[in-house]
Amino acid sequence: MTKNRTVAIGLAIASTVTPFAGFHKLYLGQPGWGLVYLLLSWTPLPHVASALEGLWYGLQSPDTFADRFGHSPTVWADLARTIGLAPSGSPSPSAATLIPPIDVNRATVTDWQQLPGLKPHQAELLGQLGRSGVQFHCLEDLAAALDQDLAQLQPWEPYLCFAYYEPDPFAPIPKLNPNRASLHQLLQLPQMSPALAQSIVHHRIMHGPFGDLATFQQRLQLSPDQVQHFMHYLTFRPTPPGS
Repeated sequence: MTKNRTVAIGLAIASTVTPFAGFHKLYLGQPGWGLVYLLLSWTPLPHVASALEGLWYGLQSPDTFADRFGHSPTVWADLARTIGLAPSGSPSPSAATLIPPIDVNRATVTDWQQLPGLKPHQAELLGQLGRSGVQFHCLEDLAAALDQDLAQLQPWEPYLCFAYYEPDPFAPIPKLNPNRASLHQLLQLPQMSPALAQSIVHHRIMHGPFGDLATFQQRLQLSPDQVQHFMHYLTFRPTPPGS
C-alpha cells in the first residue's frame, strides 16, 4: 500500500501531544522503531523525536518521500513477530500474493517447496505420493500424510486448491517384467499389495524366474480375477540383447 506523506506528518505531530508515540513509525513500516517509541512514551524522547521527524517529512519532496517510504505491505505481520504474537516461521499476509495457487493433486515437488515452512523431505514425500496416484481432498488429508497436527497446516490453506481428478482408465502403464522389477516398481502397479509384491520377489529368488503367466499364477496361487487384472501390466519377454 502506498504511504501518504500528509498522513505520516499528521501521525508524527500527533505523537508529540498524545500519551503514546510511534504511530507514524508503524504506518511507515518500521515496527521495531514503533515499538521502541511506544515503550518509551513515558519519557519526552519519543515525543521530541516525533516532532523532528514530522518536520523532516514535511521538508522532503513527494518523490523523495515516496522513494524512502513508498511501500510497506507487511507492517502488521512484522510487528506481530517483533512482539512475539506470531511465530517467526509463519507467513505474512502479503506472502499469499507471492505464491501462485497450488493444485494439490497436480503439484510437483517444486510446487510443494513454495509453501512456507514445509521441509524438503516433506515436499519429496508429497510429490512421491502424488506420482503414485494418491489424491488429497482436504487439509486433513495432508495433515494425515505428513503426520502433523491440523493446526500446524492451517497457514497453508490460502495457498492450496483441492481439485479431484478421476483416474484415466486408458492411461498407458508400462508393463513390468516380474523377473526383474524391483519391489518399489511392483508396488506401483494398480491393486498390487505389499504382501504379493514381496512374494513375487521371494519366489523368483528361491525358485528362479517365472516362465509365463500360467507359471506365475500357479507358483503364487493367484485367483483367476487377479490374473485377469495383472496380465495387462506384466510381461515375461526376455530383455533384448544390448538393451
